[in-house]
Amino acid sequence: SDGTDDDYIVVTGKQVLLKFNETKTSSDRNLAINFPAGTSEITIYGTRIIPEFPISALVLVIALVPVIFFSRKNH
Repeated sequence: SDGTDDDYIVVTGKQVLLKFNETKTSSDRNLAINFPAGTSEITIYGTRIIPEFPISALVLVIALVPVIFFSRKNH
């Protein structure tokens, strides 16, 4: 968000993976990770989640769910 690149740390189980391929564009970043067979969890540190919709839409949905529930219950 501030224009600087993040460094990523990739962990499988309790093992830190030092080698992975990274490709970047102005809008995307892809990581190609080779991991041991049987790996059930991969954690990538240094990432941020950016919502695809504004927070106001989420607040609106949360506010409308009880209204819909109670209106159906009363009919």
